[in-house]
Amino acid sequence: MPVTVRLDDDVFEALQKLATPLVDDINSVLRRQLGLSERPAARAGGPALGDREFEAPVLQALVRLGGSGQTKAVIDLVGEILAPRMREGDFERLESGDIRWRNRAQFARLNLIRAGLMREGSPRGLWEITDAGRQRVEADE
Repeated sequence: MPVTVRLDDDVFEALQKLATPLVDDINSVLRRQLGLSERPAARAGGPALGDREFEAPVLQALVRLGGSGQTKAVIDLVGEILAPRMREGDFERLESGDIRWRNRAQFARLNLIRAGLMREGSPRGLWEITDAGRQRVEADE
């Protein structure tokens, strides 16, 4: 959990001299000076749904929306479908500022396009299911 620390001007200037421009922040300088390891790359948050668990709900949302929908409408409906199964980690904010589950729904779209279950080349902001995608939803029911 981030903590606010007040530094005297001379302490801040000394830290700036130790920093690598455009790379370090105060935290990384202090970690290096104190002999602490770099912040772990993996997230420290709670468990989250796997990437593949978003694919069927994306297709289900598109069927419910009549075969196509604007990005926000589709993702919002995916959230409703998955709400009972979502875990703590799904609601974490990524470094990009996006919420993890919304981001994973976007990636599910890419996987579904590659699999031929969603239409490639749809107008920007519009998600469309293919006939194969509809058949997948019917088979899963």
